[in-house]
Amino acid sequence: MLKNTYPKKQLLPRYNAMRDKDIMNYVFQPGSIAIIGASSDGEKEKSVGWTGRLLQFGYEGTIYPINPKAKEILGLKAYTSVKDISEPIDYAIITLPRHLVPNALKDCMTRGVRVVHIYTAGFSETGEREGIELQKEIIKIIKGSDTRVIGPNCMGVYSPMGGLSFDIRFAHETGPIAFFSQTGVGGRRFLNLAIGRGHRFSMAVSYGNGIDLNIADFLEYASQDHETKIVFIYIEGLRDGRRFFDVLKACNRVKPVLLLKAGMSNSGASAVSSHTASLCGTKKVWEALFKQTGTIRVECMEEAVDLLVAVRLLPQITGRNIGLVGRGGGIGVICADMCEREGLIIPPLSTETRRKLARITPSTSGSSIRNPVEIGLGISGVSERYVEGLEIVASDPQIDCLITFINPEDYVHYGIEGWIDDLMKAFIEAKKNLSKPFCVVILQGTSIEIFEITLQLQSQCQKEEIACFLSMDAAIRAVAKTISYHEFKEE
Repeated sequence: MLKNTYPKKQLLPRYNAMRDKDIMNYVFQPGSIAIIGASSDGEKEKSVGWTGRLLQFGYEGTIYPINPKAKEILGLKAYTSVKDISEPIDYAIITLPRHLVPNALKDCMTRGVRVVHIYTAGFSETGEREGIELQKEIIKIIKGSDTRVIGPNCMGVYSPMGGLSFDIRFAHETGPIAFFSQTGVGGRRFLNLAIGRGHRFSMAVSYGNGIDLNIADFLEYASQDHETKIVFIYIEGLRDGRRFFDVLKACNRVKPVLLLKAGMSNSGASAVSSHTASLCGTKKVWEALFKQTGTIRVECMEEAVDLLVAVRLLPQITGRNIGLVGRGGGIGVICADMCEREGLIIPPLSTETRRKLARITPSTSGSSIRNPVEIGLGISGVSERYVEGLEIVASDPQIDCLITFINPEDYVHYGIEGWIDDLMKAFIEAKKNLSKPFCVVILQGTSIEIFEITLQLQSQCQKEEIACFLSMDAAIRAVAKTISYHEFKEE
């Protein structure tokens, strides 16, 4: 038997009211799960099957493997059909070939299964007549039923609290982010990227073709969930645009929603129709939706990871005036151009601020006391007055937020010892003392040595909950879009 190696989780109490009202409790914290189509090959089920995934991830409810050719699977009693199970079934996962899905779905409805996840692909997304007809059939089957469906053609649910995951590598800790996605493999990649950057999730759903439970249902639930503070959505198309618009706008009033809308180009729209058979809508309609709902627009999964850093870790920024602090005049000028492109302002510093900076950054060192501000390297790796310089810039009444950038290649080039620890102490002190929000950019290099250093610094910043980025472009975009969201909330 495959043993569960993780400690038991304390499940949240599930309501005793009408089950329809509380269906999401069965989605994210089911007490029992049937695996319809579990493999009779134990090793195969352990490595790629849902029974193995649930056991290894630490699911603590009851698992019912369904396979008429097996009596036991991974130490669990196997059943011929869900109709042979006498106990309540909260959740079922169908992994059968597509032509067997309709009958399996009927069995689930007969048995009173609350939620069915159709993992199987090969429906309308194929564009083939057989797949389209099969999808129409399962829609007809569930019409008017108490059984709710996720999918088909999807990975399903990741719920750290409930012990569910479609990838055993995902974090077991819960967090403030909800993620809802029409892409399965792409969603899995995003989750791995985000978890690697220190993000943690309250819930995530890959819902594929979304014939029943869809993005509006999941978003509405997340908007009311006390554990969820931020939502990220990957979407290809909609079936109920009006409801989605209303739910999205309402959610943004209480918590930020990041949205990656795929299929905005002609080529992308064509790809969407062959992926989840969704209706894309026109580019102008979606651009209006972003503007009217205050939703933070995301261009790619990598940008979503960066934006989550800014939204999660930066205090509310009250204006668009940015103080740039770092070593390298040319870099500062380029960054000033980037800021203006994103609607940010690089204001001149006051006479008093420049006077204070002049005392700690002599012009003979090649430094600058204008905005962008250059603070020279010190003998210990960071200028001995680095944090003081940040504090002076932050105290300027014209500055709303600071972006400070560090180039590891400078320290490596000059052979400075102990600079990484010195730099982290400075960042920690700055976070504690600065009167304005600030973020850190660790500029990347091309050598393995520099790459390892940037990842090390990024990891340490994650532990200290300091907003850290690996490019100026990523930091500036994230700051600008975060400010735009707060402006929407203040309207």
